[in-house]
Amino acid sequence: MPEEVSDRFAQASPSALLLMGVPQYIVSATFVPLAQAERYRDMASLKGNTVLITNQNTCGHFAMITLGTPEEAQVEALVVGILHP
Repeated sequence: MPEEVSDRFAQASPSALLLMGVPQYIVSATFVPLAQAERYRDMASLKGNTVLITNQNTCGHFAMITLGTPEEAQVEALVVGILHP
């Protein structure tokens, strides 16, 4: 349980590691609600981080990686844009 290994959870918490110094990209879907992603982005911005949110709030867990879906095309374009600005 988290209470039993709180140090492990802190080591893996994006919110606890906000001084990453690298751009971060969040694909907001039904499992990462937009409001939660925006709260994280706002906290990260206060620490000088850049966070870009791609809103796919009607998308389930797998549509963003299922070939041929509009969500996958959007994520692919995001990744290609990161790799080849």
